[in-house]
Amino acid sequence: MFMNKWRCLLIAVCMISFSTAAMATRLTGSAPDANSSPDWVISHINIKKRTIVINDATYKLAAGVRVHTIANKQGSLDDLRRGMRVGYRLKDNEGGQAVISEIWESGLGR
Repeated sequence: MFMNKWRCLLIAVCMISFSTAAMATRLTGSAPDANSSPDWVISHINIKKRTIVINDATYKLAAGVRVHTIANKQGSLDDLRRGMRVGYRLKDNEGGQAVISEIWESGLGR
């Protein structure tokens, strides 16, 4: 009985540790790598207002937002489309508001 409790506790701690690391990566928008598979989808983008809706969350776009296409080329906001799967990096602007500073196309669902 005692070992069973420790086993359950150990499993719970491991699950929390791994899920916390994964969530932190998502929140900070770590840079894409060869194995990245973001599951965020663009619902709407308004280039004039510099806003984008990803998975029902609205974000402002930073003034110098960097866009990366599947071909690993530097893109522009005009390359982003509704329904596109993307990854992104957030940063705080001068007012302390989180803005998207970098966004990349994942290529999933094409």
